Amino acid sequence: MVPRKIGDQLWEEFLGACNKFFEARNAAGAGQRSEEYGNLEKKRDVVARLKAAAEEAGEGLQEKVQQLVEEYNAIGHVPFKEKDKLYEEYHAVLDKLYKELNISVAKRRLNKFKDSLKQVAERGEGALDNERTRLMRQYELMKQDIQTYENNLGFLSSSSKKGNSLIDEMNRKVQKLKDDMQLVKEKIKAIDAENKAQEQEA
Repeated sequence: MVPRKIGDQLWEEFLGACNKFFEARNAAGAGQRSEEYGNLEKKRDVVARLKAAAEEAGEGLQEKVQQLVEEYNAIGHVPFKEKDKLYEEYHAVLDKLYKELNISVAKRRLNKFKDSLKQVAERGEGALDNERTRLMRQYELMKQDIQTYENNLGFLSSSSKKGNSLIDEMNRKVQKLKDDMQLVKEKIKAIDAENKAQEQEA
């Protein structure tokens, strides 16, 4: 206990210090919230431009997507309650774009591979078969990788946000492997067709 006169004075000083502290904290919080809402608008703008890029497609799409992804990642935190919705919207458009890019790249690679098959055949007897064997090994390795990923996915729990994003990331890797495996399968078919054509010419 302290004398009442001193006690009242101390109480006033204590309340003044508390008010000053809470005002400063609220001001800092308001600044942070304002910055987070600013970041939210910037990220929404990047998502809108990614959606527009998905509609346009065409040349230079890969570079444009990469540039927008870097821009998005450079933007700071957004309000917590908006985070999940924004994350889902962003990754939905990215998945669509990457799928289109993979298909486009896969077609170009397959056409290039088909064009090079005659040169492979000119290397001598068995060259096409060696290439086919190499691709079959690659195909089997990819198949094993997919099986490993899918087994691991069975052990993961999506109860947490972190668990969810990890599962999403692994699902994307599995899809990419499946797309690559499909391309290898098409290459093997192209070799079989070339072998058949060679036999008919002989």
